[in-house]
Amino acid sequence: MTESIYKLLDTHRHLQNERKVLLGNYYVDTDYICTWNNGEVISPNYLTKTFHTVISKSTLPQIRVHDLRHSVASNLLNNGFSVVQVQEWLGHGSATTTLNFYAHVDKTSKINIANALQDMIKI
Repeated sequence: MTESIYKLLDTHRHLQNERKVLLGNYYVDTDYICTWNNGEVISPNYLTKTFHTVISKSTLPQIRVHDLRHSVASNLLNNGFSVVQVQEWLGHGSATTTLNFYAHVDKTSKINIANALQDMIKI
């Protein structure tokens, strides 16, 4: 987890604790992060629909929430992180899962491979 995300989540947890004190028995005490002000868990379906609404009102391409995970994995691999490092970051049980779903070689990588081979062969 990045430092900025950690700080954001820590601040959010403090706000949840303040609301818990303020609402007393009316606060739904869970261990979830995505909650309403009273502590009730926000459903994944609500988050998905809200994400879709935000995306559709923007100039960004139409993607799903899960596509963000795919983008992170692909970008980490394309930036030189090993499959094992990406596997650990994503929380996969094995590197095979990461390779099966996320190991897509981009055009830049293919060009770099071709250039490296050209340098080795020296024709």
